Amino acid sequence: MAKPNLVNATSIYAKSMVHSGAGASVTVLSCPANKLYRITAFSLNSEGSTTSQLKSWDCRLNRAGVATGEPTFGARYDSGGGAYQNEWMPGMSTLSLPVGWVMNENDTLVIKSIETCTTLIGWEVIDDA
Repeated sequence: MAKPNLVNATSIYAKSMVHSGAGASVTVLSCPANKLYRITAFSLNSEGSTTSQLKSWDCRLNRAGVATGEPTFGARYDSGGGAYQNEWMPGMSTLSLPVGWVMNENDTLVIKSIETCTTLIGWEVIDDA
């Protein structure tokens, strides 16, 4: 028996991108109206000569364009003089992050990372029109 079309999707397209750190917050994905993005791949690669070289990276999922105060993934990029750890990604390493989550229409994904971090994101565009 075929699985029913529970989401009433008329099309599902796969996409991917690579984001290299810029030292500033960058909106890497914006989900348009009448679509959903299902994240299927999410990984982070950090360059460096040793694993003891820690890198700064944070990712924020802003729901309906409302900015998130704390990172959804990673640690806050800039400690702002605070006493918490903001450099957490070891150099010379790759980290796979959780997948299967959904971006709703008007959600944005914002990444702020140091220049030596590269983020790979894969997603499905689910359309009902």
